[in-house]
Amino acid sequence: MMSFRFRRLLAYPTILLAALAGWWFLEPNNELSGADARCGSMMSIEDDSDAARAMNHRQAELRSRIDYKERLMLGLVAGEYTLKEVSREFARVNADDETTLHMMRCGYPGETDQEKAAYNVLDFLKARQLPHEELKPVLARMQYELDCLFPH
Repeated sequence: MMSFRFRRLLAYPTILLAALAGWWFLEPNNELSGADARCGSMMSIEDDSDAARAMNHRQAELRSRIDYKERLMLGLVAGEYTLKEVSREFARVNADDETTLHMMRCGYPGETDQEKAAYNVLDFLKARQLPHEELKPVLARMQYELDCLFPH
């Protein structure tokens, strides 16, 4: 039986992916327009194929970003990278995607994008399935780095 805490940790990447996929459908560029919207007609097969290709491209892009962030997490856990380095990289990668950037800005505490990205990194770290004895010292190191980077 999984504990609530463990299930919550597993949920972070799933929630992020679900939210990002949901936002794709809400973007104005992805809605029916013109006669299709006025008449309520279904999209044509060509439009549907274009939409499917766009969705597949978006999913591949998201998967690539997540894979890259996972590789950064491995380096962070191993002590090869600092929180400052990884959060800068998260901010850089997120800057290309308005939806992700908006979610980061609204979903994390902090005064700057850099600080919000640091909290995003911590969420990614907490979502990893690391044994508690391995995760605890890494989180302590991250908290120390966070306090040094953003003293409040």
